[in-house]
Amino acid sequence: MPVKESWGSKKLWNEIIHNLKNILIEHGFTIRELENQDVTAVKKLKRIGLKRRLIFFYITKTDLLTLKEAKRINKLFNKYKPGGVSMFFYYNIVIVAKDFEREALQFIREKMTEAWNIEGAFTWNVLASSYTKVTHLFDTSRQTVLYPYDYEYMKMLMHPEVVVIINELLEKI
Repeated sequence: MPVKESWGSKKLWNEIIHNLKNILIEHGFTIRELENQDVTAVKKLKRIGLKRRLIFFYITKTDLLTLKEAKRINKLFNKYKPGGVSMFFYYNIVIVAKDFEREALQFIREKMTEAWNIEGAFTWNVLASSYTKVTHLFDTSRQTVLYPYDYEYMKMLMHPEVVVIINELLEKI
């Protein structure tokens, strides 16, 4: 029986991203390969009331997630993320990394995980764009997925389909 590769191997990093792309395609996402070997995935959801809804993934990998690298990834995410009026976005940043620095995790907590206007109370809130942004850090050296806050709290910010997708991916690796 073949032995499963360690999470730290570069071959497995590519396998994680390959499996994630396949799962996203199975769930109806449109995949786009970027020039820097990163990947985006988009899926339009059924409209609820006045708001249109969309799930967006920005997927990348790195050896060591440093503060500088986290800032670079966030900048690229901001460059490629979709935007619009009267839309609710479920933004997801997926980083596959062999290791990380504590400063990078702090940056993720401050800048790469957030929510805005998730409960529209006034007409202008309903017509404005709203979003949640969650960073999923696949730490291959510790063989785990890290979130900057408690997972139960983070699940509230994720679309239920995103939770299913991440769980499917974890079953495959």
